[in-house]
Amino acid sequence: MTSQTPDKGQKKLIIKNQADTAFLSIGYQGDMGHIYGVHYEFRKNLPDGDYHIFIDSVLRESATFLNGVRNGSSKKYYPNDEYLITPYVNGKIEGAVLRYMSKTLFSEAFFVESKCLVRIVYNRDGTVSNNEFYINRMLVREESLDSNSKIKKIVDYKI
Repeated sequence: MTSQTPDKGQKKLIIKNQADTAFLSIGYQGDMGHIYGVHYEFRKNLPDGDYHIFIDSVLRESATFLNGVRNGSSKKYYPNDEYLITPYVNGKIEGAVLRYMSKTLFSEAFFVESKCLVRIVYNRDGTVSNNEFYINRMLVREESLDSNSKIKKIVDYKI
């Protein structure tokens, strides 16, 4: 989808196959002829099947659609060796969203009907760094833990 401009080190938006725009909504911001902040998303009501997005020949996202909405595990890959696995049921996030950095679990967030209830962030050694609790998509409590998994700090937020 993009190619590198060697002299400026900036990305140029090039859509190699215009037919791809039937499946993707592509947006970007521009300033004086320079394009930045390119983003994309799958269009709504896609035909059933597996979809993959490649940028510069590198897989960036994969998803399965059933009855026009996401179903099953959707995976998003980032250039910094980070990736996200998100479970969907009938177009809604349902279950544990796992975020990995350098193949190590960094966080997991638990969703019901696309609403996050709890997010757990891990240290590199696998111990819990902090817990976050949500009500109606609003962060209501943060707990920071020490190296022995004991709560060292609690912050409660008013809704």
